[in-house]
Amino acid sequence: MRTLAPLLALAALAAGAGAGARLATDHDGGSGWPATMLWAWQRPEDLRFAGGEVGTAALVGTIRIRAGALHISPRLNPLRTAPHSQVLPVVRVELDRGPGSGSGAQNAEALASAIVDLVRGPAVQVDFDAALSERPLARELLAALRRRLPAPSFVSATVLVSSCFDGSAALLPADELVPMVFRLGPEGPAVRRRVARHGLPPPCDRAMGVASDEPAIVIAPGARLYLFAPRAWDAPLLQSARRKVRR
Repeated sequence: MRTLAPLLALAALAAGAGAGARLATDHDGGSGWPATMLWAWQRPEDLRFAGGEVGTAALVGTIRIRAGALHISPRLNPLRTAPHSQVLPVVRVELDRGPGSGSGAQNAEALASAIVDLVRGPAVQVDFDAALSERPLARELLAALRRRLPAPSFVSATVLVSSCFDGSAALLPADELVPMVFRLGPEGPAVRRRVARHGLPPPCDRAMGVASDEPAIVIAPGARLYLFAPRAWDAPLLQSARRKVRR
């Protein structure tokens, strides 16, 4: 069953966004995104303290594929931002890994259509923890988004760090890849040491996602920083998270 409510998702953002906040509906398609972006997930967020130089990557909806059908949950919580701050819509994709979940072009086109309906603009970040067997679907989805989004478009995609090391991330047709260097499980310390010593290979070296409640991390100079927090953002939390990042 496909249950779409894109207007609710945008209304939840617009109702609380600061005066002059720029959603992707009036963004220029990708140039000039801030060097620091705060992820705003499915909870009320007041980010006016961050000022206009810090952008927001705001969840607008989650799409789950179950037994071949799309189930869409739009954002219902308010988001408030500083005037003239930039807001990048984020869509979370979750795939039921049970029998019959499927992949391929049909799912990719349906997902792309649903994402375009949710973001209603030329820019989007797709948050999809694609396992190795699901990476063909991720490639097809991003390619379909490029065909469907109004030009000039900006397509960002979160990726697993493992896909950067094995080279599969480089095959994704996105303008920006955001390796998620947090919540890495038992391999976390080893991965962090590898990133600290050698960095991440291109194109994974242009952005990085880190968490406010994890150890300090080294990122490439000039890379865009995406910050995740397990609770609502405030000024002390942002300052603490930034201090943990070494460039």
